[in-house]
Amino acid sequence: MNSTAKILNSSFCVLRSAFIFSLLLIALPTAAQATRLAAGSGSAVVLDGSSNVKDWQCRGTSVDALMVVPTSPSHLNAVIDRIEDGNIGVWMSNPSAARFDPPDFRLRVPVSTFKCGNRVMESDMRRALKAEANPHVEFAFRGMKGGIRHDVDTGLYHADITGDLSLAGVKRTITLTLAAQRLSPTRFRFRAVLPLRMTDFGVTPPTALFGAVKARDELTVRFDLTLEVQG
Repeated sequence: MNSTAKILNSSFCVLRSAFIFSLLLIALPTAAQATRLAAGSGSAVVLDGSSNVKDWQCRGTSVDALMVVPTSPSHLNAVIDRIEDGNIGVWMSNPSAARFDPPDFRLRVPVSTFKCGNRVMESDMRRALKAEANPHVEFAFRGMKGGIRHDVDTGLYHADITGDLSLAGVKRTITLTLAAQRLSPTRFRFRAVLPLRMTDFGVTPPTALFGAVKARDELTVRFDLTLEVQG
């Protein structure tokens, strides 16, 4: 394929994606049948941090997550099929066939279930996150900023989303970039990375060995969720 053809093909893909998702972002009344997706095996929320001695990681796999998409599973998959095969002609004459409201999504992970590799670290982490008074890390989806971007090379869908993150009793509205992938008609993977500072949530970076080991303020929260259609 010569350079002109490559440019034209790339331009077509961009225009096709822009057209498709301009349809998806126009909300219609909620469909009678909704698709409910819950966290399946392999889902995890991971806390990555560092100290003056070494890096550390705490991993939570007891994930309680629920996404409700206001359309049927068959319609959801039909829309994805048409995006991925480029067969969008039917939407030209009937744009409503591609539309549905944004989903509702909520997630929570018990702080007590995070595993850090040793019990002392896990105890320090629970104390730092004030787990006795605030037993869960929680996230609730609020909305999207801009459109959804489809990468035709990787098959991934990218979107900038906003939501409320609750950590150690402090709730903040955050923005993060989400990468989504259809694994099968009933399984979908969602990933995101959120850098933050513990002190932004009122968390004092923990210390150990009488202050000889000091955790740094910077923390990265990684979401890696496999959601499965229920029912």
